[in-house]
Amino acid sequence: MSIPNAAHLTYLKYLPKVVEMLVINGAKSATKFVDRRTVVRAHRVTYRGKINRYEKTLDLRVKIGTPNYHERKFVADCMKANEPFPVKRVRLAFLRNA
Repeated sequence: MSIPNAAHLTYLKYLPKVVEMLVINGAKSATKFVDRRTVVRAHRVTYRGKINRYEKTLDLRVKIGTPNYHERKFVADCMKANEPFPVKRVRLAFLRNA
């Protein structure tokens, strides 16, 4: 586990909204694009590719850092469309239906 630096602490204000959207919509992950080089992402832990609906607790992994490949592509599309940062909407990803 790495120690967060001061820059990461400034992005913590976006975390409650990301977690709220994740829990309310039942998504697998929620991503907030803060600027072109920083994202705040919350991801539900899955068990064998499924979300356990009977669990009383909610396991999350939180990432504050640089975007991955697909997120960088989305940032490039936003910049082409002249979308201002931070992007207003939280991007949700759902599990595929098996």
